Amino acid sequence: MKSVLIIIDEYGWAFDFVSQGIVKHSGAFDYTVKKPIEINSGDRHFDLVFVFNYPTWGFMGERRTWFEKTRRCIGVRTNPPDPRTIKAASRFHAVGCNSLKSYNRLKEIHPDANNIYFTPNGIDVDIFQPTPRSGEAFKLGWAGAAEHPYKRVHLTRQLNYPVRVMCRRWGKYFTKGRSRKPMQRFYANIDCLVHTSNVEGMTSVAIEAAACGLPIVATDVGDMAHSS
Repeated sequence: MKSVLIIIDEYGWAFDFVSQGIVKHSGAFDYTVKKPIEINSGDRHFDLVFVFNYPTWGFMGERRTWFEKTRRCIGVRTNPPDPRTIKAASRFHAVGCNSLKSYNRLKEIHPDANNIYFTPNGIDVDIFQPTPRSGEAFKLGWAGAAEHPYKRVHLTRQLNYPVRVMCRRWGKYFTKGRSRKPMQRFYANIDCLVHTSNVEGMTSVAIEAAACGLPIVATDVGDMAHSS
């Protein structure tokens, strides 16, 4: 069985949860999931390396040279694509874009490239599924890392309506094996998700909310207009 090294940015965060889905639903390979600080010289034996985005690859520093002879795949998680990914696309065996907009943009720049793929986000429907609503007052919800300016959580304060905010603060949630139950409860206790970001590929929060049967009010960013 081929061995695959998946490189995430942090445990208990979006890339970690996506990697868990890959491991759970794709049994064709032997997977190992690590973050950059855990990569060591003993990891050179892997048949394939998949890194979620270029910033995570950049954290590898000189250790990237260990995988020069290994098949390497990289993800594009934002639209517009990271300029470093655009420049380095030809150095990877495959580039997976989680939004059609970023895929089309890369294909415009590299029209002859045959290593660029559209790889939409998936979520675990064993975890996220519709639940009965309480029938109480209509509740809006917002979820994300509020410290990122591009998430624009401040816009929720301009709504003339109370919004339940689920913030993910750095450090506290970077825990291996972190439960998804808080997010299950969050979706079960709101009636509509508000998404205010201005930089996304296709956010997992919106797909999770849609899987839970929630309507979504969102900015026209990434693939939000036709994927939620």
